[in-house]
Amino acid sequence: MDYLAPLSQDPDYTELPQEQRERVYRLLLAISHVPEDASVTKPGGVLDILSASTGMARDTVQRLWYDWDRSHDWRVLADKRSLRKAAAAREGCRSPRFRAWALTMLESNQRSTRRAIDAIHRIFRFGGTVVPGFEQWDYSSGRIPAGVSESSLRRIAKDHRHEMMIARQGYKAAASHRLPVLSTRVGMMPGQVYQCDDMDHDCYVQVGTQQVRIIEFAAVDYASGCRFHWGCTPKVRRETDGKKQGLTQKMYMMFMAYILRYIGFHKDGVQLVMERATASLPTEIVELLEGAGLGITVRTGGLQGARQKKVGGYTARPGGNPRGKGSIEQSHNPAHNITADLPGQTGKDRQHSPERLWGVLKSQEGVEKLRTALMDAGRNDLAEGLQNHILTYNQYLEIATMRYALWNNRHDHELEGWGKNTRLEYQVQPGDWRTPAELTENGKYPLSPLLVDSAKRNPGLVRERKMSPKEVWEAGHRDFARIPLWLYVEMIRSEKHFGKRVKVYGGLITVQDKYVSDDKLHYLAEVDCEGKRVTLQEGQEVWCVLNPYALETLVILDEAGRILGEAPQYVRASPLDREATWELVGKVDSINTRRAAMQRARYEQEGMRVEAINEHNRAIAEEGGVYGRRAPKSSLTPAQKGMATRLAHSVGDEIDVLDLPAAPAPQPVPELPDDPDINIDDIIF
Repeated sequence: MDYLAPLSQDPDYTELPQEQRERVYRLLLAISHVPEDASVTKPGGVLDILSASTGMARDTVQRLWYDWDRSHDWRVLADKRSLRKAAAAREGCRSPRFRAWALTMLESNQRSTRRAIDAIHRIFRFGGTVVPGFEQWDYSSGRIPAGVSESSLRRIAKDHRHEMMIARQGYKAAASHRLPVLSTRVGMMPGQVYQCDDMDHDCYVQVGTQQVRIIEFAAVDYASGCRFHWGCTPKVRRETDGKKQGLTQKMYMMFMAYILRYIGFHKDGVQLVMERATASLPTEIVELLEGAGLGITVRTGGLQGARQKKVGGYTARPGGNPRGKGSIEQSHNPAHNITADLPGQTGKDRQHSPERLWGVLKSQEGVEKLRTALMDAGRNDLAEGLQNHILTYNQYLEIATMRYALWNNRHDHELEGWGKNTRLEYQVQPGDWRTPAELTENGKYPLSPLLVDSAKRNPGLVRERKMSPKEVWEAGHRDFARIPLWLYVEMIRSEKHFGKRVKVYGGLITVQDKYVSDDKLHYLAEVDCEGKRVTLQEGQEVWCVLNPYALETLVILDEAGRILGEAPQYVRASPLDREATWELVGKVDSINTRRAAMQRARYEQEGMRVEAINEHNRAIAEEGGVYGRRAPKSSLTPAQKGMATRLAHSVGDEIDVLDLPAAPAPQPVPELPDDPDINIDDIIF
């Protein structure tokens, strides 16, 4: 017989505590499997079956079985105290029905719990509806029943503060009251998980005539906690439509393409954690990356908002879950803090915005108007001398770059799971601590025995410190894998935004893109394709793909869209920078020498023929005693000289110099003097 089916419909059973419901259920399940003709007390009988099935003592099972056999009422199997409490809870302030109704009333007032309690008390005093659990109450008595006081209702609100915040504000606001999902970096290596996000800088800067904020793309390595790559742009208001120019998904694709191609990732693969808005990749790019066989996976946080419909009937505005990429979200706050002393601060939100910010921006607008007036009057010298109230965009970038570097190199951090990421340091002089690698030039020489012995005798001369995020990152990214060039091109090429069709002129490819740089960018017309160097022909038309995050290289494609390779940037040098100038001179000389190598190879035999003639004439001059200092001097190596001599002896007197065709003389590479008089304009564009 099925004794379990009626339980779900019995309110006495559903209101029992969970422990008692499980006890009754196990006993009824065991009783339903007892054979009808089974003995009660004999071995293998009813008592043994029930005791083995429920794990209860034989004496307890015997008492429960006889009570059940007399009444066949499941209540005899439950604890009597639990039954009495359940019966009492069906009515009054302890009733679950009343508590649910009261909680709904408290949640209905979005701002004030006190006003919601007043509404509950008015119902009990003057009526208007029947409160669950108080069906017999006299709603015209003007009284409040016992157990429904303000303190009792506030206890209900306190016990369910998470649910109340969900109903009043939403799931996002109630996230701080949820149990967190903890993660650890223990056992992880740099390059295995990258978390990426965009961030608005809380500071105004001057760009042209506008005072704007800056928006940044950033990437954080989870294992090292290093903010290893970032790029930003000012949110300038466009003159065409008046809208602010911010970061786009296309820019994020360029950003990620640079990371995967030129920085790399762990050789076993990488998990890219990103959002679903601007800092995200299109579906087709995600499929390309995950299908390339490089171990790349892309994970995005879920959108919150739809589940709000279950509490209140309406959906919330979709938004990402910041806890899905907690490492980079937590790094935003230090990024704001290290630049919080710069002028033009906006504050972390509107409630914390400095009141003087309005005056700062108005004063800067006045400076820009004065600068414009001076420039219109032709006094550019005076306009350049005006001082700003806020930093320019380039000034801010210079400071932010320096402070990001200092932040990545910090040692006084509390990063979770840091474990054995420590280093020993020796004090070589007061305040000067050095690692063994610094003292031995990265292991080229053994550590000084005198220093080791001194450290043993004076423990204060050696210490163990935490490695910085930058040190952990650099130690792990040396053998990173990288995406192939074809995949990089698929991520960044776009004819509308970043593609250019250009011609090779003067051995260079010149590209100009106002979005990337106001100046022209020059690249050598030599591409590197899988280790092979190919020189592009003069006047050849090519299709180039430019990444604003990787200006040091230019991807070159032919007319059919086939990848030819990568061309290196041809960087300008300042005439005042002697070292950079001579470095550029050396590069130019090396390139010209390499380009002339084929021509020199073609004329090598001709040069040897000319030298053979010279050797023949020199031998005749020596025989006639007229050989002098002004005779042609050989430029051949000993091996070449011997070959030329044998060639001269083989032709003997049969050679008539006048009958020989004229041959161009070899052009040796000129040697630069120690202090040359060189025209910089001849080597710098």
